[in-house]
Order: sequence, then C-alpha cells, then structure tokens
Amino acid sequence: MTFSHKTVALFGGSFNPIHIGHIQTAEYLQSVFHYDYFIFMPVSIPVHKDSSAIIDGRHRLQMSRLAAAVIPNAIVSDMEIKRGGSSYTVDTVRELLRYGDNETVIDVVIGDDLLPGLPKWKEIDALCSLAHFVCLTRESIRPQLPYPITYIDNPIIEVSSSQIRDRIKNGESIDGLVPSSVAGYIAENNLYAK
Repeated sequence: MTFSHKTVALFGGSFNPIHIGHIQTAEYLQSVFHYDYFIFMPVSIPVHKDSSAIIDGRHRLQMSRLAAAVIPNAIVSDMEIKRGGSSYTVDTVRELLRYGDNETVIDVVIGDDLLPGLPKWKEIDALCSLAHFVCLTRESIRPQLPYPITYIDNPIIEVSSSQIRDRIKNGESIDGLVPSSVAGYIAENNLYAK
C-alpha cells in the first residue's frame, strides 16, 4: 500500500458499532472531495470517549469492512488496533505518511463535537503540520481556531452507536440504523446483547 501523490481521508472512531451515519458521512465526503483513499480507522482505545462499552477490535474491524464495502476507494485499516493502547491521531498520521511522499495530503475527518477539545490533542501543532482537518458541522457558528480546518455542512441523520447498543440490549430493532450486513453480523455473534 502506497499513498504517494494521493489524497487520503482518515476517518477514525470506535465504530462500536459502525452505523449509517458513518457510511453517509463517508459517501458525502467522497462525493465532495473524491479522495484517492478513504480510510476507516477503528481505534484501539478511544482517548476522547468512555471505552467501558467497547467490544473487541476484531468485531469492530469486521463490521467496518462489511459497511465500507459500498464506499468508493474505501480501506479499513487495523493499524491502531494492532498498535494497541490509546489511539492518538498524530501517531497514526505519522505512520500513514511513511507510505506516502511530499505530495501526500491527509485530511483528518472530525465532527464539530471534537472542536472544543482540539487544543488538548496530543502534539496538536505537530499534527497540524502533517495533516488538515475536515470538520462536519451542524452549527452555523464555526469557531476560528488556529488550525487548518475546512468546515463543511453536515447533512447526515442523527444516529449514535450508543443508541444502537441500547436498542439491542432492550431487544428493539436496529433496522435502518446500521447496514443490513452489519445487523446480520451483530445478530450472528450476539454482540451488545445483555
């Protein structure tokens, strides 16, 4: 795998489970930016979220592979899960750039919920020298931060992984909230049940 002279989107998350909001985000960004590679990167241990409910990485990887199959130029990477420990974006970008060159452009996809915490990200200044942020936002107010950020309207429906996990625990349907392939995998492996 090489990223020389390529545009790359890095879309990280716990994907616990991956859902249609994630997939619609990827489809939307691909329609706007036409990335050479769109990388889904399931984290090992999320830094900015509670990790108590997170399931084994092999399940999150497989669900991500099933869901990402519909996205043009999509890759699901096990880089952070293999690395283990807390997943820091700057470490992942550095590792990805080892497969690229001076012409490689990496966009880190974030939601506007992460903006307030950006100054506390590990080596944020180093990260900003290596990559650019693409921020999906539902707010008309877009803060002026000292980071390379492109803001883009987020037309994606409201759905969360925690909502899906709760529905499964309560025996409720998740139809329409996750791709059917992911729903089948969850049922087959009895994930998130009580």
